[in-house]
Amino acid sequence: MPLLTQSDVLRHTIAALERTEIPYLVCGSVAAGALGEPRMTLDIDIALSLALSDVERLCAEFPSPERSEEHTSELQSHSFISY
Repeated sequence: MPLLTQSDVLRHTIAALERTEIPYLVCGSVAAGALGEPRMTLDIDIALSLALSDVERLCAEFPSPERSEEHTSELQSHSFISY
């Protein structure tokens, strides 16, 4: 399987976020480049408005043989924001 380009990863990620209806914002160098200030970067910054209940649906969009139900539960138990 060929390596994915940054554009491929961005398209796949945005499509997954759209399918799951999770609000997001592309920011950082990718957003700056889209607005006319290109910068060399190898990362993609995306801010999510993610509820704990969204974690399983989002993880399902990125299947991996290494990801288990236990791993998803672990992700759900970590929250950066307290409600």
